[in-house]
Amino acid sequence: MDEKNEYWGNFYLKFRYALVGTDYAVLVAEDNDGGHELELGEVRLEDLFVFKRNYERISIEKDIEYEKFDAMMGTLFDLMDENGRVALWNTTAGLVSAVKDVVADTA
Repeated sequence: MDEKNEYWGNFYLKFRYALVGTDYAVLVAEDNDGGHELELGEVRLEDLFVFKRNYERISIEKDIEYEKFDAMMGTLFDLMDENGRVALWNTTAGLVSAVKDVVADTA
């Protein structure tokens, strides 16, 4: 990496460059505060796995789900779930277990 090159400071370009060399992309979604939509628009959905935090146990009438994820992310979750590419987690151990399952399935 050429640290004198100003473009290496651009996260979007780093993301795109890293994506070229991957077999699969993984989204660990806890909330939508980071604005994942730009990067997700670059990922082929057939190469994407989503690990979504499950707020259902602590939510009253799904109010936390609405607060944490916007409609665009919700639509992506639904689409990915239809293709068996969403795993829910609510603890760190649950996330690690879900990731291990996907690694085993794709190895």
